[in-house]
Amino acid sequence: MEIIFFAIVALAYLSVVVYQANRDDVIGGQLVKRTQQATANMNITEVASRNLGATDDDLASQPKMIRGGRETLMMWMLYAAVFITFLLGLLIFLGAILPDDAQSDDPSLVFQVERLPATINFVLTLLFVIVSISVMRSRAVRVRLRRMLESDALYNPDSRVHTAAIVLSFVALSMTLSTFVISGGLSGLAENVAETEIAVDGLVVQMILEVAAAFVGIRFLLQRGFLQSVRRLGLRLPTPDDMTWGVGGGIGLFIFLIVVGGIWQALVSPEVFDAQTAASQEIANAINTLPLAFAVAMSAAVGEEIFFRGALQPVFGVVPVAIFFTLLHTQYTLTPATLIIFSVAVGLGLLRKKYSTTTAIIAHFLYNYIQLVIPLLAVSREIAP
Repeated sequence: MEIIFFAIVALAYLSVVVYQANRDDVIGGQLVKRTQQATANMNITEVASRNLGATDDDLASQPKMIRGGRETLMMWMLYAAVFITFLLGLLIFLGAILPDDAQSDDPSLVFQVERLPATINFVLTLLFVIVSISVMRSRAVRVRLRRMLESDALYNPDSRVHTAAIVLSFVALSMTLSTFVISGGLSGLAENVAETEIAVDGLVVQMILEVAAAFVGIRFLLQRGFLQSVRRLGLRLPTPDDMTWGVGGGIGLFIFLIVVGGIWQALVSPEVFDAQTAASQEIANAINTLPLAFAVAMSAAVGEEIFFRGALQPVFGVVPVAIFFTLLHTQYTLTPATLIIFSVAVGLGLLRKKYSTTTAIIAHFLYNYIQLVIPLLAVSREIAP
């Protein structure tokens, strides 16, 4: 319940940030359009005179409005989010370097983590903070980022929404890595998963939050209606191509998992393999019924595909979103499974790009569901009389 409450509060905070960013973009776009229309109705002399004298109401009010309270609120809220991630990374680092006797005095005030992971996490946190602030403050940095993306990416260096998306992505990565370190790495994460019961209501809430975040980010009810938002997210009723490529893609990705997983298991010792897959195994063990397996597979497919492939991918491209998607799956961090998840993310991204987000949802669902159902069927066959 605490996690759900925190997720709702976080979404509300992020929604305000993105809403304000959307408002800035809409106002800025309207001002530019009005200025262009006014310019088209003037001769060159009048344009120069009005610009130099700043007597035109639209031109005179444009800097004031764009630099007004809305942008200031959005920027300060982004700074606050970045500062929180920095503070968390710093606290983890300080908790790790404190002497053992200092930690034992009041364990509730420090994080009991090893020094090396805490140090690496702090360095990465600093890097995320520096990049985030650079993106917020420097248009040149945002322009360079645009040149690095795919040619058909919709990223706009002058968009407040896109800037907020980048900064919030780094915040999410930093929080995810910090949580991973606090939990004790792969072994600690496996223990936490084993002690936590997977609840269907929690899965539904997470899916709703992801879908809501996607709609908020694309200016739903601010500049787009429901049907326009659905089209922007790449959603539609399944077509024959969606079904064919979704089913084929899901099965193909599962076969890829089996092949790469077999090679991985053959190259490492059984002890190393068990340690690297402990968290994933605990997740699989916690899913002990077919309805729960269906709920897990469906909630992840719908929520993640609408958010990552539907909302983010058209802006930033297939590969950057696949990298972001992979890094957020901490249970596979620093293992060969990272390559599997990245490849799967790219495959889903290509399905979304060529067909639709609906296609990617179908493929993602089957990829997850097959993995969860096969062990359940095997166990039921073993215990059958």
